[in-house]
Amino acid sequence: MLPKTCAFPECNRPLKAKGYCNSHYYHLLKGAELKPLGRQALTLEQRFWQKVDKSGDCWTWIAAVSPTDGYGRFGIGQSVRLSHRVAFELSGHIIPAGMELDHVCRNRVCVNPAHLRPVTRGENSENHSGAQSNSKSGIRGVHWNAKKGKWTAVAHRRGQNHHVGHFDDINEAERAVVAKRNELFTHNNIDRGISWATRPESTTA
Repeated sequence: MLPKTCAFPECNRPLKAKGYCNSHYYHLLKGAELKPLGRQALTLEQRFWQKVDKSGDCWTWIAAVSPTDGYGRFGIGQSVRLSHRVAFELSGHIIPAGMELDHVCRNRVCVNPAHLRPVTRGENSENHSGAQSNSKSGIRGVHWNAKKGKWTAVAHRRGQNHHVGHFDDINEAERAVVAKRNELFTHNNIDRGISWATRPESTTA
């Protein structure tokens, strides 16, 4: 059976003549070099994955990235979507309604489905890699209490503060707050020393 689409690589336009689509056949008659015809000649999947660098463990999105949140953006028709969510769905996964995707590799421009997991917003907030940018201690959940002259450790979960204690030593305060988060949280891989490369769900994508 003869192919029904253009013989030019990655061109899925209908066959016209001499094995090519109308546009490529026109270029052939003119003696011009045959080239890709642009985004309309590619499937959505082809157009998406050509914007991804798969040379490392993280598959890096190399197209548009929002300066506001650091996540990749991909246009589909009249809409613009988060690139990592598109990658997850293109790989055959379903994102449950109301769920977010957690980058377990902590790399916001990574679109490798093996590095993504569906989570609730609360679960997503648990897997932070460090303190907020305005932290003076540089340690998540630890701040200096000037009144007591000690380091105070607090674990934040779902809008509530869980006071851990006051400590003379900042390292002791850090150990205490990590232990408290391990008690309260379920998705804090970094606190638990869990690598995305060794977690069980990393093999399912």
